[in-house]
Order: sequence, then C-alpha cells, then structure tokens
Amino acid sequence: MAYSGGEGSEDAGLGYLKRSIQFELKRRLSSKAKLVIEGEDGFQHVNARYSDYKRPWYIAGVRVANEADAIETVNYARLRNIPFVARTGGHSLTTSLRRIQNAIVIDMRGLNTIKYDASKQQMTIGGGITTGEFANATFSKGMEVSKCLPIV
Repeated sequence: MAYSGGEGSEDAGLGYLKRSIQFELKRRLSSKAKLVIEGEDGFQHVNARYSDYKRPWYIAGVRVANEADAIETVNYARLRNIPFVARTGGHSLTTSLRRIQNAIVIDMRGLNTIKYDASKQQMTIGGGITTGEFANATFSKGMEVSKCLPIV
C-alpha cells in the first residue's frame, strides 16, 4: 500500500502508518535503540541534514544500538513496504534522495566501531563510521585507503 503525503502533509493513512511504526517496530528493537516519529522530541536529531536542498521526507527515525536493530528495521520496512534510508552523517546531499518520501531513516552512528588487526594490517569498520573518522584511524596506523572490500 502506498501512502500519500510528503512535504509534511498529514492524512489518515500517514497518521495510521506512524502509529503502526511506533507500535510494531519499537517491539522489534533492542532496549538501547531509539525510535522517534516525526513531530516527537528528538526527531530533529535523526532528521538533521547538511542541507534542505531536495531532501527526502522521513516520518520515523531509528538510532540503532547494534547490528540486529539495523536488520530488524530493514526487515520491518520491507515487510510493510515503507521506503528506508541508512545514513551515518548529516550530508545526504544526493539529490536522488528527494524521491524518498514518508520513509524511515536508520541512523547508523551507534555502529561506529573500528577494529585493527596488526598482523593483517587490516581495519574492520562499523556502518556508523564517518569518512573523517575512517581517514583519521587509517592515518594513525600509518595506512591509507587504497581499496575497500565489500561488506560481508
């Protein structure tokens, strides 16, 4: 089922969707994850963006605390046919995101881990790492980024 709206409009279907997300998704998340719905205190933090230029429109945000929270959010969004976006920083300056309306934003900052294996000279990073954090971590080990391996 598609939901009309965007640009902050509220209709019966969108209101129902927000209440459903609040009720259904919250029970799937860990106790340390934070779910906020558009209009609630704290939503501005998960909805923050470098620019309002051609921005997507989110109706809910999840600050994940672990990988399971990210997986549960994606699975829930797919089950309910709700668009979703994972993000780490606030730039999201890709204009193609403007097509994403009435979506769930998944704030990945809770997964900002860096592990270094000196024997392999390899870093494993979490999905919440910003480019600056990654660059600083590699530089601190005398390394530079030459190739990023796929996420497994």
